[in-house]
Amino acid sequence: MDWADDISYATHDLEDYFRAGLIPLHGLSVDKDRIVKHGLRRLKGYEGFDESRFQDELDTIIDEFGGHLHSQFWETRRNRVHMNKITSGHLTRFVEAVRLLDEPPYVAVDQASQYRVAALKELTWFYVIDRPPLAIQQEGQKRIIGSLFDRLIACLEKSPSSPKIPIQLRVLYRDITHDDATRGVSDKNKEARCARAVTDYICLLTEAQAVDLGKRLAGRSQSSMFGTWFN
Repeated sequence: MDWADDISYATHDLEDYFRAGLIPLHGLSVDKDRIVKHGLRRLKGYEGFDESRFQDELDTIIDEFGGHLHSQFWETRRNRVHMNKITSGHLTRFVEAVRLLDEPPYVAVDQASQYRVAALKELTWFYVIDRPPLAIQQEGQKRIIGSLFDRLIACLEKSPSSPKIPIQLRVLYRDITHDDATRGVSDKNKEARCARAVTDYICLLTEAQAVDLGKRLAGRSQSSMFGTWFN
């Protein structure tokens, strides 16, 4: 699961950010030294991390994109063709980098591919995740999610069947409770069930829905009760 998530970050997400104009894949060489320093500062604490291998992969990636993408505009035919070719090549390589083992950890990933993925992900960290405007926004989002989690937990613990609780959350809690009962898990785990159900429910929400639900629970929403996503 972790490797599949990494592959997605290193391929499809990277492509989406290029299309959105957030990562200048066509001109990475301009920021090359800063990208390298940013990556080494962020990753050098990991046990066994080889700085030279990471830097070599970054150099290769910068040359690869810069040698094929010739403008910031995704919608040029030439860029689409080359971007699709690069992404397809990466996907094939990363999927084939996995080997199954007969003993823990049961899955092994080729080290060279791990460094390539780390280097590709670094572009997202440098241009998107660690940008000050996004960091400020994320801090606010953490507060919203934290408050939403606490409020929903309180509601669910008080009365799991209350009509004040979104239907989908009630269903999630009911299914978890039934699954635990089937496995013979003690009824004393109500707190854990609530936390699991609320976590799963929040993960299903879009950003706009999470903000709207937070306002509803705080009594500050101006949305109509009719024709809404909320149920």
